[in-house]
Amino acid sequence: MKSLLHCLWTGPAFPYGLRTFIKTWVQYLRKSNSDFQLVV
Repeated sequence: MKSLLHCLWTGPAFPYGLRTFIKTWVQYLRKSNSDFQLVV
């Protein structure tokens, strides 16, 4: 069973820097064969 990491954005626009940060985390989780899944 995968562990879920949830991210919620309630601001007016999704910032590019945050999008890049999340993309980096997704790549890290995939490479590390982690049982975590990131949900945005």
